[in-house]
Amino acid sequence: MRYIRWQIATFVSSGGLAYLFLVRLVSKALLVSAAAGVLCFGASGLAGNVPDSQPGQLKTDSLPALDVRGVNGTQEISRSELVKLMTKFRPLSPEENANLDRGCPGLACVYQGLGLRRWPELARGTVAYLSRADALNRRCPEGQENFIFVKQGCWLADGPPKPNPTTGQVPVNSVTRTKPGLYTFGYAVYFPSTATYAWMNHSDYGFPANLVKPQKAYLSPFPPSLDETRPAQIYCSTCR
Repeated sequence: MRYIRWQIATFVSSGGLAYLFLVRLVSKALLVSAAAGVLCFGASGLAGNVPDSQPGQLKTDSLPALDVRGVNGTQEISRSELVKLMTKFRPLSPEENANLDRGCPGLACVYQGLGLRRWPELARGTVAYLSRADALNRRCPEGQENFIFVKQGCWLADGPPKPNPTTGQVPVNSVTRTKPGLYTFGYAVYFPSTATYAWMNHSDYGFPANLVKPQKAYLSPFPPSLDETRPAQIYCSTCR
C-alpha cells in the first residue's frame, strides 16, 4: 500500500511540474506575441524574411469566392473552417498553407494567385483607390480579371492623398504599415460576386501560443472597422 501511495504521489508531482513548465512556456510565448497586436500584427516580420516566389505567375486553378450571404453581421470561423471553404475545388498547396500562416496579408496573396509571399500591393499591375466603386470600375486588359483587396493602416502623410484627376488613383504606399507608435494594420479580400470581405486576425504564433491565441478568419459584408490606431484605408486593384 505504501508503494502504491508513493507511485501516486510521484506521478502527481511529475504531472504538476510538467503543467507548471507548460504554463511558463505559454506565458513566455504570449509575452512575445503580445507585441504583435490585434489585427495581423507580427506579419511584417514573417513576410519581410521571405522572398517573393515567381511574382507575376498566375495560377490557373482559382479558389472559390467566400460567401457571407445569409449570415447576420460578421461571421467568425476557425482557420480549419476557412481552409475547408477554400478547398471546395482543390486542396491548398504547401506554399498557400504557408502563406496563410502569415495571416491577412497571406490570405490576400493566396487569393491574388500571383505567388507573392510578402505584400499583395507590390504585385505587378496593382493600383489603389480611395473608394471600392473606383476599384471595381477599373478596366483590366483582355484576358485578365480585377482582383480587389483592402489595405488598412495609417496615412503616410497627415491624411488621405488627393486622387489623380485623370485616373482617380492614389499611391499604394499612401497607407503605411510602419508608422511609429501604437498602430495596427490589416488586409481584407473583397469578393464582388458575393459582396463579401474576408480577413484573418493575426499570423500563426506557433505552439504553444496558438493554443491560447489561435488564428481565426472573418467573413462580413463590410470591411474591418477603422479606429484611431488604424484610421486609413485604400482599395487596391490587381489585374491578373
